[in-house]
Amino acid sequence: MLKKEKTILAYNKVQMLYLFQSKQVEIVREVSAFLGKSEATIHRWLSQYRKGGLENLLKNRQVFGRPKKFSVEIAATLQQELRDPEGFKSYKEVHLWLWLINHLLLLWKNKNKSQIFNCRYSEHLSVYFLTE
Repeated sequence: MLKKEKTILAYNKVQMLYLFQSKQVEIVREVSAFLGKSEATIHRWLSQYRKGGLENLLKNRQVFGRPKKFSVEIAATLQQELRDPEGFKSYKEVHLWLWLINHLLLLWKNKNKSQIFNCRYSEHLSVYFLTE
C-alpha cells in the first residue's frame, strides 16, 4: 500500500495509519515526531480517516497559501547537493545556485534555449562574485 502512493503527502498519511496499526507508535506525539508533522496535522488526518475511511483521507483537497518558490525536483536536487561534502561553502552560493537553476528552467520552458548559451552575467551574478 505504501509503495502505491504517488505523493509524499499521501505516503505520509498511509504511513501514519501503518504505524498505528502495527503498534509501532501509540500516541499522536510519536507519529508527529516520526513524520515531522505537527500534532494538529496528525489529529486532522485521523479525523478525516474516521469520517470517511482511507478514501476520504487520501482525497485531494484544495491547497491554500502561497505557491512554492521552486519545484519538488529542484528541492530534491538541492538536498542532494547539500549532502555533497564538497558542495556549497556559503548561503550566498546556495542562493546563487537556486537563482541560476530557476532562471535556466524558465528560459527552457519558454523555448528560449539559445538564450541559455548566449546569456551573459547579469547584475545579480556580478553582485555575488564581487561580495565574496
